[in-house]
Amino acid sequence: MPTTIIARPSALAALAALALLAGCAHLPPRISPAAALRQAEGARLLAEGHVDGAEAAFVLALEYHPFFPEAYNGLGLVARARHDRDTAREMFRRAVQCHADFAEGHANLGAMALEDGDLGGAEEALRRALAVDPGFSRARYDLALVLIARERLDEAVAELRKTIAGAPDFALALAELAGLEGRLGNAAAADAALRRALAVAPRDGAVHRVAGDLARGRGDLAGAAEAYERALALKPADPEARFGLAVVLIARGEAAAAHDALGAVLRQRPRHAGAHFVLGSLHLLRGEAAAAVPELRAALAARPRFAEARYQLTLALRAIGDTAAAATECRRLRADAAPLADTAACPGPAARR
Repeated sequence: MPTTIIARPSALAALAALALLAGCAHLPPRISPAAALRQAEGARLLAEGHVDGAEAAFVLALEYHPFFPEAYNGLGLVARARHDRDTAREMFRRAVQCHADFAEGHANLGAMALEDGDLGGAEEALRRALAVDPGFSRARYDLALVLIARERLDEAVAELRKTIAGAPDFALALAELAGLEGRLGNAAAADAALRRALAVAPRDGAVHRVAGDLARGRGDLAGAAEAYERALALKPADPEARFGLAVVLIARGEAAAAHDALGAVLRQRPRHAGAHFVLGSLHLLRGEAAAAVPELRAALAARPRFAEARYQLTLALRAIGDTAAAATECRRLRADAAPLADTAACPGPAARR
């Protein structure tokens, strides 16, 4: 899809000003047929990769009908295609200002918040979308991803199962369920979900990425590497497949290649908690405690209840002599009821003198 930016600032600014003045509080009783036609044309052009033509059609739809949420949503999708995240977010907001029950606008805001690491904002927006349309499979799938990131795994399983009940051939949901069942130790359920995902979408990179995760969990490094490489061949921009491959490279002793792969992950997802954690752990293993501290703090900023990262941060802080900060992290571990809290690096009250 082309990403060359050809801005139409005057038209967009005028429409945005009109929407703000009116507040988009109430939709007129009917959509102009001409506006609906232009919006449908924009959706078709966007699906075919004609971003500039799609933008023109959506702008024209708004000239016919300035409070048309689908057209604002279309402009948000145009901006996303151009990697203009600020404009995309603003257009999605305008869509839901025009119609509070516009599920797709809430879902798109939730998806962007998830990508930005704003898990609370993502969950709120996605639940609003699902309150309007409980059968919105993509919104429910994204909600499951939020719950996984927040370590609410049982809730995530429930949402994935509901997603699949409504969309049995949703390969990403099947693959994510397979990975989650694997994490929970349900090997048979994981294998069954993965087989279904591969049958539905054998050329979907995300499905092969989950196959890599499951192989890595079994200790099959060769199988994991093969699956991750297949995933990246099918979907080169998948940061999770690249992260999984980096973990395999570390296990093989290929630290330099792993470091490069993790750097690529963070260029795509600056708030990727796992990548920051692994980089921090690598620094700590090499005796570079001062370099480990900012990476581990970044991991915790992205995922505050990341017990392993907080434990490693405690070790790094002790190594650089910052015992007060290390004690603070120990208290946080205990407050989170983390199993790592009762270790030699984080002694309980009875061990103190």
